[in-house]
Amino acid sequence: MLEVRNLQAGYGGSQVLQGISFCVNAGEIVSLLGRNGSGRSTLLKALMGELPARGSVLWREQQLVGLPSHRIARLGLGHVPEQRHIFPTLSVGQNLEMGRKPGQNTGRWSQEELLERFPGLAARLDVPGGVLSGGEQQVLSLCRALMGDPELLLVDEPSEGLAPALVEEIAALLQEVARRECAILLVEQRLNFALRICSRLYVMGHGEIVFSGTPESLHQAESLRREWLQV
Repeated sequence: MLEVRNLQAGYGGSQVLQGISFCVNAGEIVSLLGRNGSGRSTLLKALMGELPARGSVLWREQQLVGLPSHRIARLGLGHVPEQRHIFPTLSVGQNLEMGRKPGQNTGRWSQEELLERFPGLAARLDVPGGVLSGGEQQVLSLCRALMGDPELLLVDEPSEGLAPALVEEIAALLQEVARRECAILLVEQRLNFALRICSRLYVMGHGEIVFSGTPESLHQAESLRREWLQV
């Protein structure tokens, strides 16, 4: 579904990604683990065309490197950035509508279902996004991305700053997203959260992938966890 080969990207003259290669298959959740500064968020931005990149990003056999972000989104990729990037002056309802693709009539997710899952958001449907709490903005950003009916969802730190109960709701939603045949590439700092919902994982360090495997294989790799994950 998504096949990345020797991807290189960075900021200005500083190269962050040192030649990343990996894949994501249809309907699976793949976690991308690593310490802060390992290049995980940079990787998601490069996949979405937000940074100049070299190498190959094949999405359903179509090359994404060099395409603008809006073209990539219309091909079926959705992005939930760590900074959320909601529209602060637009209402919650308007933010959700902004997630729809041009000409899109139906999809896997409706606004009604998403608001039913998150009644706190439904109660603030006419409230400007900028006055929401950080957790509410995180949920809004995720729901807005789902309104576009992506086939691959790139999610950056969805549990950051959230209360435990809301973290569980996010976990349940992401698992349901995968059951509806939307693949997920998940950047997440909470190791237990990431390992609980993924089927495969990659560990990044210094802009490279230093480990790939299953949650079970990572559990057995104690020295690798100490070197690349533990603070």
